[in-house]
Amino acid sequence: MILSDKSILEEMGKGTIKVEPYDRACLGSNSYDVHLGKWLDRPSQLLILFLGLCCAAPSLLARPHLLALPILELWTMGLLFASHERRAPSWLLLPLMTLWANLHGSFLLGLALVGLLGVEALLSSDRKMQVMKDWGLFGVAALIAALITPHGIEGIIFPVHLMSMTGLSFIGEWQSASFEKLQPLELVIFAALYVGFTRDLKLPPLRILILILFLYLALQHARHQIVFAIVAPLLLAEGLAQTKSVRAQNTDNRFATPSFVALAIAMLLAAGLRFANPIVRKDDPVSPITALAHVPAALAQMPVLNDYAFGGYLIFKGVKPFIDSRADLYGDAYLQNYATIIHPDRQAFDRAVARYRVRWAMFNPASPVLSLMESSSQWQRLYADKFAVVYALKK
Repeated sequence: MILSDKSILEEMGKGTIKVEPYDRACLGSNSYDVHLGKWLDRPSQLLILFLGLCCAAPSLLARPHLLALPILELWTMGLLFASHERRAPSWLLLPLMTLWANLHGSFLLGLALVGLLGVEALLSSDRKMQVMKDWGLFGVAALIAALITPHGIEGIIFPVHLMSMTGLSFIGEWQSASFEKLQPLELVIFAALYVGFTRDLKLPPLRILILILFLYLALQHARHQIVFAIVAPLLLAEGLAQTKSVRAQNTDNRFATPSFVALAIAMLLAAGLRFANPIVRKDDPVSPITALAHVPAALAQMPVLNDYAFGGYLIFKGVKPFIDSRADLYGDAYLQNYATIIHPDRQAFDRAVARYRVRWAMFNPASPVLSLMESSSQWQRLYADKFAVVYALKK
């Protein structure tokens, strides 16, 4: 049940409700149970953590979005605490927005959450004008904070432009989720459905809409599943707390410090084992090590037509790729042309070879474009294994 502002003030006067602001809960509280722990018990937190990690696992790569994920969590939780406590969001969140905007384009989701949760706060409040003022000023300040980047307004426009690029459709992380095989996202959806049908779970209508929007993004683009894994539990936590079985209980924090120390020791041991047994890189779907080793050094310095997945490894080895995963740097027209080439299209392939003076090619063995080189007398195969096939243009 959502209390009105008047009811909350009356209960606070009786001492039955104690409101602890977000900035104190995160920065100055002695309690270890902040964020999800504000509403859920620890078994529930562990289950949510497990499901979230399963859903996020495919995107846990050494890329800038990992640096933005903690900010996404802090930002979302700060807005939710403000909505729950019937107050304006803390202005201490604004530096996070500036940092976020300089790290990753997902900061636009943070700005969208300000608008959506601000409307939710407005609908549930008896002080409409005050809420509009508080959340409106914070929204404007958040937008200004997001503009503090080397790119200014272009930094705001860029993520929108990137999302609108039609050439992204052939890139795996920008494709829709596939359920041909069991996926972690399915487990998360099944768990949410189970809780929704078996518990007396009640959420404000706008909160449900926000969840649906983030689920839509996760289904539309595989790369957004990690965002859904972080944001969805936070949006559900307050509603789940109303179901008695998962409500946070007052616990003795004397047990929290030993638990934290044990966790820290376990993490240090795991890190020590990893450093003691470093990963030895071998051939894999994105690292054609052996195949590239069979390319003569002089040929490797000439223009190449490569598989999209091989771009990063080629850069790592000092080879200039035809394409790599930095799709925004190539532009929509270039991506569409590349998609046409590998479709395959003989005319587009020949035009690319002539225009970019391509002298060799490296693709996954399953790539359809290999049929063009296989059927041409102008190309000869240099090497092939289960990860990559190398062709060279005859002189």
